[in-house]
Amino acid sequence: FQENMSERTNFKLAYGGATHKFTSTYKGEELLMAVKAKVSSVVNDRAAELCWIDDESSCVLDTVDDLQTAIEFAKFTRKSDTACPCISLVIAGTEEAKAAVAEDAAAPAPAVAVVETPVTEEQVTYAIEKAEGVNENETADEKRTEQSEGSDESSSDEEDSEDSDEESDDAEKPQLGVGMQALMRHLQEARHQMNLEKLGAINDMEKAKEEEKDETDQMCKRINATVKRIKTSLLKDFEDGKSRFEGNMTDCVKAGDDNELDLDVTQESDEEEEEVVETEEKKDSSTSFWSTLAKGMAAIVPPPPIAPPAAVEDLKETDVAPRLITEDMVASLRKGLEETVLKMENESAERKQVQKEKMVDVSNKAEDAKESIEKRQHEKLKECAEKLAAEAREASLDLSIALAAAEQNCTPSAEKMAEYARLCASGLTLKAKFLKQVEAEKREKELKTRETALALKEDAFVKKVAEFAVKMEDVEEKIKRMEERVEKIGKDEKMEGLEKRLDAMEERLAKVEEQMDEEDIVYM
Repeated sequence: FQENMSERTNFKLAYGGATHKFTSTYKGEELLMAVKAKVSSVVNDRAAELCWIDDESSCVLDTVDDLQTAIEFAKFTRKSDTACPCISLVIAGTEEAKAAVAEDAAAPAPAVAVVETPVTEEQVTYAIEKAEGVNENETADEKRTEQSEGSDESSSDEEDSEDSDEESDDAEKPQLGVGMQALMRHLQEARHQMNLEKLGAINDMEKAKEEEKDETDQMCKRINATVKRIKTSLLKDFEDGKSRFEGNMTDCVKAGDDNELDLDVTQESDEEEEEVVETEEKKDSSTSFWSTLAKGMAAIVPPPPIAPPAAVEDLKETDVAPRLITEDMVASLRKGLEETVLKMENESAERKQVQKEKMVDVSNKAEDAKESIEKRQHEKLKECAEKLAAEAREASLDLSIALAAAEQNCTPSAEKMAEYARLCASGLTLKAKFLKQVEAEKREKELKTRETALALKEDAFVKKVAEFAVKMEDVEEKIKRMEERVEKIGKDEKMEGLEKRLDAMEERLAKVEEQMDEEDIVYM
């Protein structure tokens, strides 16, 4: 993990009043290209010169060598060895670059020295700068007085005293001029600060107006979305009710046709009629609409009278009475259906009217809420503007009072001038001490840098020596192995030669023995 951290390089870019941080693991040319691409994206591809900041100034970052120098500087100045090097970047010519270069050398606001107030560091630095100019004027006056004294040696003692008075007046004149310049500069800076505060107040007012306007627009959007959602829900409910109504109408017409067919059929007995009525009531009880319609039918159409057996036989012979009853029942049924349809149409029209009224009411409420919000926001902006204007008036009044008081006290007294001279002298000593201290710190820092560099080189040398020793040991082991192999190869070669010689001698002996055997055979 530490190796990965050491391979990273962090960057901080100060631009536009903000600090942009990014990191990368690239090296060399790839790292430089990545940094330039990131900076161009931050500054919106504006042609700008990229610089990196060291302790004293800003250096251009254009090549790989510049980047390597910046990385080495960041490594030497980091707090711990395990931390990643961090390089501070700026764009040349911007306020951030100027502030980074002249961070410690910024001139403070001048102020007139007063005996009763304690001396601050800003007053000391200002006194040092002004004392240098006063000392130059005093040396010039001393040269002039020496020349005048050389030319007027024959003058009397009274004239010498008058000349000394004139010299003291001439020495006080530049000091008075420096005080007036400091006071006028202070007044100009105060006016500039007041103008900046006024501009800031105006910008704050405009920003507050924009924020309030954005909030009002967002609230209006939310209200309009709520109204649209309510409208869609109401329209959906209306469509659902309409579809249910049409379904009920089709069911009613279908049920009426079924009833008409049932009435055309002759009734055989009272028990069958009662069963039919019970089954119809059971069917009609499944829906509230059909149960209501059945009740209306029962009220409109009276049940048929129970006829004796003789009447039944007459009805079988002549079908006039059943036809009349059937037509009356159908007419009454149609009349009831028409009334029910009209009633449901009226109810749907009333429901539509109620929905329209609700939608109109909701839209009116939304408009009223929007108007009330706009009115409240306008009042709030007005109060804020009045408050800022009152604060600006108070600030301008306080500043005018301070300017008047400063103009009244613009002529410094002799005590103030003496105190100013004393401060100048003490400031010179402080400046000398400060310069010595800065030089000592600089030398100490250089020594520390050299020590760290030497320590790093020494560590690297020790590592190289250790690696060389390890390599030498490996080489010695390899040499020993090679010698052993050479010796073994030599022994093997000698043995092979001896074996070959023995084989040759054995062959010769075998030939000699064969010859001897042949000779023995011949002799025998």
